[in-house]
Amino acid sequence: MAVARFSLPRRGVYAQAMLPALPIADILAGQFYPHHFRRYDLLVRARVARAWLSDEADVQAAQESYEAMQRARGAEVNLPRFRALVESVATEGLNPDFPIGLSPWGPLLDGAHRLAVALVVGAPTIAVDVRPSPIPPDYSRQWLADAGVVEADLHAADVLLDKYLATTGHDHIAVIAGAMTDDILRQLAPGVDIISVREAPLGEETIVGVEGALTTVAWHEHHKRASMPAPLLHPGVHQVVRFRLSRPSWTRIPKTHTRTSGLAATIAEQLQSTGVNALVGVTWTHNRNAVAVLDQAGVRVWGPGNAG
Repeated sequence: MAVARFSLPRRGVYAQAMLPALPIADILAGQFYPHHFRRYDLLVRARVARAWLSDEADVQAAQESYEAMQRARGAEVNLPRFRALVESVATEGLNPDFPIGLSPWGPLLDGAHRLAVALVVGAPTIAVDVRPSPIPPDYSRQWLADAGVVEADLHAADVLLDKYLATTGHDHIAVIAGAMTDDILRQLAPGVDIISVREAPLGEETIVGVEGALTTVAWHEHHKRASMPAPLLHPGVHQVVRFRLSRPSWTRIPKTHTRTSGLAATIAEQLQSTGVNALVGVTWTHNRNAVAVLDQAGVRVWGPGNAG
């Protein structure tokens, strides 16, 4: 029998009082195998939910791609029930009594509709039920294409994937003072894939927000610490780098960010040791908050034209 590697209890009569939750950034990490995203069906669902909540013009196209996907899966096509779920989560939030199912090694087992809506509403975590089970089929981009989803709809899914990998904190954010040099690229290169590099002038208010986002640590109360030491960035031109851990051993869901944060912290130390003022997101919270601050300042690290 498989053992849940993040030491979460299985849901059952003895686990009713404890509904463990995981960061959605970590759950997305578990859907890569080995390096391709195997749950494009999540993105099709998310597109429909976004269209309903925002009355987007492509609602009809979104619904049609959803229907084509469900038929190819041999699953029920029930738009009214899905819409009721979307509206319920948007108004009342996620119900922890209905966790999504995860295998001990990360792949999603059930609850794709709930996870898709959680992505749309920007929920940071979701209740999970970790249990041994056969891994579901690989619903990759190619699978959608084979199912008859047209290229325009596949592109819409690509854009959503890029957005959610950034806005959930799955990808790491580094803010580096000054110009990008070969030395800096060499410090970033080991073990990571650089997704985008955006040069942008950052004002004082944005610098303060970025420093807060990328240094605040949620320590336990007994640690009595609020933040990690960080170099002081100054208003001016900075490089905003988005990168992703590329080694397979770091792409599975961890219970904590011990391994991933260790690599990100090492990158920050390497940059700072060379005299470069830089802040690097260590946890999913760091990265998620940094993206929000930068987006508010008009520096978008996701979207068409940004992905590497």
